[in-house]
Amino acid sequence: RTTIRLPAIRRLAALLLAATALTPVDALAQTTTWIGGTSNFNDSANWSNGTPALGTVAAFGGTGATNIVTIGQSDTSGLTFNAGASAYTITTGGNFNIWDGGIVNNSGQTQTINVGTAMTAGGTLTFNSSSAGNATINAVGGNVQLSGTSDLGTASVTIGSGRTLSIQTSQGSTSQARVHLEAGSNLAVTRGGEYTTTIGTLKGAGIVTFAQSFFNPTTSGLAVGNGNESFTFDGTVISDTAVAPGGPAIGLAKVGTGTLTLTGTNSAVFVVEQGTVHAASTASLADSVFAVNSGATFSIGGNQSVRMLTQNTSSGGAVDIGANTLSIVGGSFANIYKGDIVGTGSVTFGAGAIAGFDLGPFQQLSYTGGTTITGGAQVALGTGTSFAHTGKLDLDHGTLVVGGVLIQSELKGGSVPASTSLQAGELILNQSTSSTYNGSLSLGALTLNGSTTGHLTLGGNLDNVHGVTINDGRITVSGTSLSTSLTMDGGRLTAQNANVTLSDLNGNGSSAININDSTVTANLDQTRTYYGTLSGSGTANFVKSGTGTLTLSGASSGGYTTTVNSGTLQGDTNSLVGPIVNNATVIFNQAATGTYAGALSGSGTTIKSGTGTVTLGNANNTFAGTWSIQEGTLQAGAANTLGSSSRVEFGTATGISTSLRLNGFDQTIAGLSGGAGLGITAVDLGSGSLTVNQATDATFAGMITGTTGSFTKSGAGKLTVSLGWINTTGTATVSGGTLQLDWGSAAFGGAVSVASGATLAAVADGAHISVAGALTTQAGSIIQLGTDTYTTLSLAGGGVVGGTIQGGGLYANFNKLGNNTLLIDGTVNIGNVVKLQAGTIRLGAGGSFTSTAPQFDMSAGTVFDLNGRNATIGMLNGSGEVKLGTGTLTMVGGHPSATDFYGTITGAGGLVYDTSMHHINQIYGTLSHTGGTSLTDESKVVVNAGGAMTGGGSMALTGTSQLTLDNGQVTQYSTLNGTSQTQITVGTGSTLATSGGGTFSGALGGAGNLTVNGAGTLVLGGTASHTGTTTVSDNGILELNATGSLTGGGAMVLASGGQL
Repeated sequence: RTTIRLPAIRRLAALLLAATALTPVDALAQTTTWIGGTSNFNDSANWSNGTPALGTVAAFGGTGATNIVTIGQSDTSGLTFNAGASAYTITTGGNFNIWDGGIVNNSGQTQTINVGTAMTAGGTLTFNSSSAGNATINAVGGNVQLSGTSDLGTASVTIGSGRTLSIQTSQGSTSQARVHLEAGSNLAVTRGGEYTTTIGTLKGAGIVTFAQSFFNPTTSGLAVGNGNESFTFDGTVISDTAVAPGGPAIGLAKVGTGTLTLTGTNSAVFVVEQGTVHAASTASLADSVFAVNSGATFSIGGNQSVRMLTQNTSSGGAVDIGANTLSIVGGSFANIYKGDIVGTGSVTFGAGAIAGFDLGPFQQLSYTGGTTITGGAQVALGTGTSFAHTGKLDLDHGTLVVGGVLIQSELKGGSVPASTSLQAGELILNQSTSSTYNGSLSLGALTLNGSTTGHLTLGGNLDNVHGVTINDGRITVSGTSLSTSLTMDGGRLTAQNANVTLSDLNGNGSSAININDSTVTANLDQTRTYYGTLSGSGTANFVKSGTGTLTLSGASSGGYTTTVNSGTLQGDTNSLVGPIVNNATVIFNQAATGTYAGALSGSGTTIKSGTGTVTLGNANNTFAGTWSIQEGTLQAGAANTLGSSSRVEFGTATGISTSLRLNGFDQTIAGLSGGAGLGITAVDLGSGSLTVNQATDATFAGMITGTTGSFTKSGAGKLTVSLGWINTTGTATVSGGTLQLDWGSAAFGGAVSVASGATLAAVADGAHISVAGALTTQAGSIIQLGTDTYTTLSLAGGGVVGGTIQGGGLYANFNKLGNNTLLIDGTVNIGNVVKLQAGTIRLGAGGSFTSTAPQFDMSAGTVFDLNGRNATIGMLNGSGEVKLGTGTLTMVGGHPSATDFYGTITGAGGLVYDTSMHHINQIYGTLSHTGGTSLTDESKVVVNAGGAMTGGGSMALTGTSQLTLDNGQVTQYSTLNGTSQTQITVGTGSTLATSGGGTFSGALGGAGNLTVNGAGTLVLGGTASHTGTTTVSDNGILELNATGSLTGGGAMVLASGGQL
């Protein structure tokens, strides 16, 4: 930014002028002394050394006439009034030229020069590079001219009407002359050059004119006030006011500490270098330029207009407008003013040819009246400039640019047109009425200090408003865009058909934001809390963007759609209302119970925090993100309110209780996870159904409970319930993926179904699954128990197993409860204990019971119905009935101890013992199956008292198996076969009988009996050491082969065709 350059600095042009000035007379000029026999100055007889001429100094002593008159042109190299000289009056009758030496007055008397008289012309009194000394000069009938390097000294100069004081000096001069211009006179500064002629006072009612010379001078030309006196000039000052910043300027300068008061009509440049220039109420300054330098003052005593304000120092002085109005109308060039404007009045910036007003920087514009900017004018306040007044700001097709602070009582009421522009570092409005500003705003900050009646509507270009503060009152942004920060201490911001973007947002509880057919975006990268309210109407949108967190703490009335694109939006059910599109993070920080009834959509994360309950009241939400329950309860208030594509996760904070309540409303979600903070984590179905469509693996460490509600696991992923449990009385379905219990249990009170390809699993230590209702599993499904972990499956409701039930290791348990039938149409393979405690287990057409469990426990009244199928178990224990049909039951071992079977085995099927030497199969019941019995490997079978094998089927022993009959009964087999390492012990009172023969190469011992009672041949290939009776009857044959022997010593009975 440039300024008008007015300081007196030497330039080359001035040097050239000085070089071409008239050559002065030699300093050793001759002196001629006035002896004055007559009054004729031009009579040589009146001089001691002839008439004065160029090169001769005229000296005056104490002799001769004192009233002197010149006739025609007169020249002298100076006038010297010696000590003791009288008071002389010289009246010129023609041109009078004083060269070089000027006027020197040592007399102590007043020496007067009258340029002509009222009746006679006096020519021109010219000072050629000389000084007027302290003379009194009265230009009544002629003119006064300063040339070369002349000055007025301390002279008192009066210029009469029609006469001129002409300053044509080639360099500046400083004097304390007192100049009085009578009305009609003229002070003409015609050759100011780069120098200024400085005088003391300027009074009167004449005219001061300035003309720029051909070499473009840049100084003011004339300065007044040297000597610090205060004085009034009632005349007119005229100069070229088309001054440009940095360009040439000629005008009147004010120096000294005194005050120059202007009362007339002026059209000039005034440079207030020192002291004060005061414009009285009668003054007219509309076409004048004022340069007010630092430390100086320009004041007005009435309403005034000036063309331009500026300064020629680095900072300006003060403009004191008092209680008046100062109008700055603008000129041919921009105003650049860096000073203060003070007072209680107002300032109007108008429109000249070029209406530019630059004020500041770093100044105080503290006038308290109004400000009007009109006619396309532009006012610019530099950085650091404070516009701290309380009057109205009236922008009427004008522009205000404020680099610092602008304080206004308010903008003008009514409507400000769109061609207006306001730019400021900070605009402070104390608004109490309604006004509309449709111009452009460019503000570092806008502060509205309003009241309930203060309303500012902004409808122009607001692209460069960087901060808005509303302290009560109301701002409406209408039909435009605003991007700014917003701080509210009460008051209201209304967006009407507008787009408002907030880079920062703060507001207390008395604040309000209205969104009417508009979009308000909080683009925050910081954490902020807004305590006010939000409301909207029409197509209203509230958008949260940026990485920061915005907390809404006030009660909002809705009517708008909230979109969260980035960062976090936090509130509760009082502040988060209406539709929400959540593509980032929304937090319901709920301390009490509340309902959110809006439609929720998006793919972000919605967090429930706080100890209270949030009820979701909108059905069929489309939210596809994550519900994160960090504290308190999230409760359904309508069907599918969670969103079928959403996921629910629970927090993991230590000791914090969290829950999801269906509250009787059916829900489908896309995932369930979280928990394990050792607080209570719960999903409460109530009477509602929950479907978890889990596409990826996740772990839920909590409990799922319900009264009549149902639970469905779908999707290809695995849902692991860890450190928790499932306890429902409704149905449960695993239609896809895996539902797995880790360190927890599931108690299904209703029917359970597992679809093809799906898995229900309990794999960790202590994991249990119990089903009170019917179990239905499809082919291809799996119920998986743990491997080397204590896990249990308990089924009480019967049902159909079409898939696989499996559990490896020694710790997987399977319990059948309930007086009903469980149909196994798939595969059961359990590694530990199978307990049939009630009802029936029946193998279906595709059923396979291949459990390697060491023990198969049956309670009284239960039935294990092979239904003609083959089955494998560990060891048979307990009571109940095994129905083989035509199937075969194989026992492959159990714990290293005996098992006691008190039940019955029936059917035409077979029985196979394939257990180890450590396992003893104790028979206390009746085995009446007819399909034969086989003992293999190291199997041990003991038929105890009360037990019986009555089916009559075959008996075959292989390996090192052992059969002990210790029940005192006859045990009949159709055939008896045994390899060499096998052993049969027949206890006292017991009989081993066979009717179909066979080959037994093992050892036969005990105190019991052996009977061969049929047509078959029994070949003994081992040692028969039993001590009881051996009977061969009914055409039977007992044969000892080469290795066989009878060594027991008991009786031998051959009867009815029997042979040995």
